[in-house]
Amino acid sequence: MLNSFTEKARLILRDAGFSDADITVKMKLQSLPGIALEIQNEAKINYHAIAIGRTGISQLNEYMGNTAASLVNSIKHIPLIVVDHVPEKNKMLIAYDASESADRAVKCIAELL
Repeated sequence: MLNSFTEKARLILRDAGFSDADITVKMKLQSLPGIALEIQNEAKINYHAIAIGRTGISQLNEYMGNTAASLVNSIKHIPLIVVDHVPEKNKMLIAYDASESADRAVKCIAELL
């Protein structure tokens, strides 16, 4: 089952234009709450951003899953992107209040798009 998860992610990345050389898969079997901690630790190893689905496979929590919520509260050193669906590039709302943090958010979105 894990191989099908990673292969599905690999195919999505290939379809988006990434080469096999650009894709690295790391898997560890963890139970909650260890997953969020493992992602936090991995994120300290030279990554530029984290993207995570809003809810996990169980989708028990209507608003946000436990792992995503934990990361929102703990990841401070790189951008964390919580995704529910893929947005259209030509229509995006950016909350902006002229703070340094908001400036970084705008620059991040500009780079990603």
